[in-house]
Amino acid sequence: MTERRPWDRQPGEKPKPWAAFRIYRDLGKGRSQDLAYCRSKGLPDGSKTAPGFYSEWSSANDWTVRAAAYDAHLDAIAQEAAEKATAAQAAENARLREAAKADELAVADELVARARAMMNFPLQRQERSVDGTQVTIEPVKWHQGHVATYLELASKLRRLALGMETDRAKIDVEIDRELEAIFDVAASVLPQEWMDALMAALEARAKK
Repeated sequence: MTERRPWDRQPGEKPKPWAAFRIYRDLGKGRSQDLAYCRSKGLPDGSKTAPGFYSEWSSANDWTVRAAAYDAHLDAIAQEAAEKATAAQAAENARLREAAKADELAVADELVARARAMMNFPLQRQERSVDGTQVTIEPVKWHQGHVATYLELASKLRRLALGMETDRAKIDVEIDRELEAIFDVAASVLPQEWMDALMAALEARAKK
């Protein structure tokens, strides 16, 4: 059997007092007997004063206490709904952050891979024709600044994804482990003058 709540019809509560209470209850926290009476008669709010028997019904049937219990009930429902909405939004925000983090790391990996490929690829190769004329072939148009840009972007994306500092002024041109590994690879395939130029390009960007 369903438990009877204070704002439900109570044992012995007659139809007319019950109908009046329902109107009074549903008016909300700004309720009054006068307002309930006007609503029950379809009159403009505040145009009439409730008759004396309204006060009698209220006292006999605990209108004030029951209406307050109903208000608390509605507040609890609203609070629960708000908490669920907040939790759902927090979960969605967390999902979006994780997705963004994965995207940033994926792009950073692609940039690092491209920088590796550029450093491993010869800047130019020379071939001589049959008559001994030197021919220079440049398969890709790039320079050290491109590598520096890729490495800087990759580093910043990783730091953003991992919640690390991205301001170069604050990290003092710090190069993380991944970039150190890349520079090790670069040092094994590029001439020293190219490595010096690459470092100079990175340092120049860090000062901007």
